[in-house]
Amino acid sequence: MIHEMSQNNLESMEVARRHRERRRGQRKWLWRCVGMSIAIGASVIAYSYAPHHRQSLENVNDTHPEAS
Repeated sequence: MIHEMSQNNLESMEVARRHRERRRGQRKWLWRCVGMSIAIGASVIAYSYAPHHRQSLENVNDTHPEAS
């Protein structure tokens, strides 16, 4: 009887451990997605504020007409 109870306890502890590990993995995945979303958003914002190559060439040609 005692052996059966300890076996049941071990099984329930194992099930609980697997459940915790699964939850931990899901949280990691969620935070990775959040981090990647922030990184992509920051990159898009930075790119939108960065001068573009074609525009900078046009500005150079406008300020130095003899260069063209």
